[in-house]
Amino acid sequence: MADVIGVISSAITIWEFFDSLFGNSSPAYTTVRVAAALNGNGLSGADGTVSSIRTYNENQGLIGNSGSLYVANGGFTDFQIDQANDQQATYIQVYASDDAICIPYISVTWVDGGKYGWVGDWGQECGLEWYYGNVYVDNSGNAPDCTWIDSDHTNGIQATELMIHLPSFASQDPHSSDPSSFCGYPALRAYNGGSEIFKKRDATTADPAPDTRLVVSSISNHNATRLCDSKTSRGPDMVSLSEGVFCDMETRQTMPLCGTAAASSAAQCFDVDAHTTAQSHRSVAKKNYSKVLVWNGKNATETVTSS
Repeated sequence: MADVIGVISSAITIWEFFDSLFGNSSPAYTTVRVAAALNGNGLSGADGTVSSIRTYNENQGLIGNSGSLYVANGGFTDFQIDQANDQQATYIQVYASDDAICIPYISVTWVDGGKYGWVGDWGQECGLEWYYGNVYVDNSGNAPDCTWIDSDHTNGIQATELMIHLPSFASQDPHSSDPSSFCGYPALRAYNGGSEIFKKRDATTADPAPDTRLVVSSISNHNATRLCDSKTSRGPDMVSLSEGVFCDMETRQTMPLCGTAAASSAAQCFDVDAHTTAQSHRSVAKKNYSKVLVWNGKNATETVTSS
């Protein structure tokens, strides 16, 4: 098990990674495990291809390089990166392909058995495109967000690669209580075709293509208001049952769910079952979703049904 620094609602948190999240230890190679988020039952979107991963020592000297591998829906792929020496891979650089991927976590097992990790929470905190990950890494009952990377910038995704300093995200390492201090050298660097992205930035002017799916989530930290308010979130419309709010990702508008206390005084509400916007108890607009993803929490099976 390894403790990994993350961030929830702009507050530092610690994720206690399951032992099962780490790949094999070997004196011949470093194992970098990359996970993909969001999808299930054959849906496309957050699964994708990582074109390569490079590993570096603490002096940022290159010590290993991988080839291209695909990461499946809601799963992971282990990149076993050969090393000519037994140096610790304190930095990893993850390169996107033109097949976008949304990453909820990365775990790394060094040649000496050391274990480190990173979570996709940091994409949202540092101004990169993100969505709720729905992949669990510990027993907290919460799941980290995922960070999008894509080499051809589909849907306005800016980051083409991530450079992560693993010890910066180890909880035993002295660390700042200010989340913004992790955005930039040495902790996390993101690149847009070679240009470094250091800090939070305004949303891209690119107009993302609409996502025709709906996520209905009962997970407590899946907040629909936060999702709509973020300029860099990318993904489907979402209903947060715990918050009682619907987020329309195309318009970035929120509204209460019909039947909640807040709906009684609101101009309009969203009917979860009918997928309609209601005003004065009349249905005024229906959203046609291609799929509905129901996220019931840690011990439930994600189900997908036609809209």
